[in-house]
Formats: sequence, C-alpha cells, structure tokens
Amino acid sequence: HLIKMITVDILGLTIFDDDRLFDCCRQLQLSSLAQAFENLGTDLNRRLSAPLDPRNLWPRTFGGTPDNRRFLQDRALLQSFLQRMIQQRQQEPQERRQSDNNGNNNNSKSKDFLTLLMEAHDDEINSKSSSSSSSSSWKAELPLDQIIKDVTLSILFAGFDTTTITLTYTLYLISRHPPVEANCLEEIRRVVQDQHQADDNHEDNDDDITQRLVYLRGVIREALRLYPPAYTTSRN
Repeated sequence: HLIKMITVDILGLTIFDDDRLFDCCRQLQLSSLAQAFENLGTDLNRRLSAPLDPRNLWPRTFGGTPDNRRFLQDRALLQSFLQRMIQQRQQEPQERRQSDNNGNNNNSKSKDFLTLLMEAHDDEINSKSSSSSSSSSWKAELPLDQIIKDVTLSILFAGFDTTTITLTYTLYLISRHPPVEANCLEEIRRVVQDQHQADDNHEDNDDDITQRLVYLRGVIREALRLYPPAYTTSRN
C-alpha cells in the first residue's frame, strides 16, 4: 500500500503539478479521491479477469449491485475532479501556458501533463486559424473537456499499476544488491548537494535534476528489463 501511495502522489505531481493533491504519503492513507481511483482500477481488473462472472454481466450504468453503485459514485467523483482541474487551467491566460519564441517556458512550474495537453490544444487552434485548409482534425469532433478528461484518465490508469510495479521491483532488486544501493545513494546525495549549492549561489540551472541521476536511471531501466510491468499488449 505504501508504494501505491507514492505512485498516486507521483501521478499528482506529474499530471497536475501538485504533490499534495492526493496527499497520500503525508497522511499515510489513501484520500477519498485516491481511494475512488483505486476502486475503479480494482473494478476494471475484476471485470477483465472474469468477464463471465454473473456480477460482471449486469451493466454498470444501471447500478443495481453494490459494486455497480460504488463504481458510479467513484466515477462521478473522479470526473468532477478532472472537470474542475481543466476549468482552472482554462481560466489561465493562454500566454502563461505556452512557451515563448525562444522555447523558454514562461511558467515552468506549471509545465505538467495537463498543461502540455492545454498547449497542444492552443497550438491546434492557432494552426487552424492561420490555415486556409478546410480539413478538420479529430479533436474538433469532441469537446475539449471530454478529450482532455479521456486522455488524462487513460494516463492515470495506464501509469498507476505500471509505476507501482516498477517501483516495487526496483526497490526489491536494490535491497538484494548492497553495492548498487550504495552507489544510488551516493549519486543522489551528490546531485542534490550540487543543486543546493547552485541554489545558494543563485546560479541559473534549467537542467532536469533527474537527468543527472545517470546511475539510478540505469538501475531503473535494468529493473524494467528484468521485470517489465507491461510485457504484452493488444490492439484492435
């Protein structure tokens, strides 16, 4: 459960730029929003693993069973949350979400996944307004809010189990190899110390700190090679 809490907070930071959005690690328990997300994932896995189970044959949209009623409640909670987050970003001026002509981000702190989706939409609108082409994009066929909610939900569900499994096996492998653990800790201390020194000296450093964790990245990739969380997939 602890790894799941870490994963949910990571998703909150990556997608919404807020590590306290779900606030699982600090509370050491799943928030109501995180619990709804967990319930929806469990319901999906249950239906995929046993499609002919009588409980799974009853349409979820009709309620009727305790599992279906909980599904409808959790889905409504998650959708209302996503709608609120999207509306908050839409209220921001477009200039704050987009980069300037030199490629520098005017509001780098908000450069999360949701912001990137908003920027992609802004670019699409600008491209259409400056083009005389009459061809329509698939984005125009659905409301913007619905598109972003669908994409964000896909990322949440796709990233939850895979990230949890990756973290679990990575920590397991590190615990089995003390020299590797020592190297990881030494690199983290060195990189964080260098970053603190740069901050104290007011030095501009736009590099992603994770890109300097070369050894740790290699360890994670090796864990992915040995224990891939999504080793197979299917496409229609």
